[in-house]
Amino acid sequence: MTEDDMTENNNKPVRQEALEEAARLISQDRAADYGPVDQNFTRIAAGWAVIFGVPIDTWQVALACDWIKTARIIANPFSQATKDSWVDKIGYSALGAEESERLKVVMAELVAMREKK
Repeated sequence: MTEDDMTENNNKPVRQEALEEAARLISQDRAADYGPVDQNFTRIAAGWAVIFGVPIDTWQVALACDWIKTARIIANPFSQATKDSWVDKIGYSALGAEESERLKVVMAELVAMREKK
């Protein structure tokens, strides 16, 4: 590890600091502000479905939110706000993975219910 890999504030690598910040935000701050991710993404998906006139799934919400952050990084890759966008992208990826796994379980349960009939 080189000095360039370290943050200005401590001796942690930038990637570790970003991962830890994203984990804190999605597990504590954002969860407290917006509630459980599945409920929040379901509300967002429902609203976007009305706006765009097509069905939207919760995992697609994570991808779209990630893309918003990507577009902001592209617009100004070296600003201080860009650091926040990188952290947010990590968070949306983690939430998207969680939603994908949750939906896989839900789908398996639905299939099992159909097979019992």
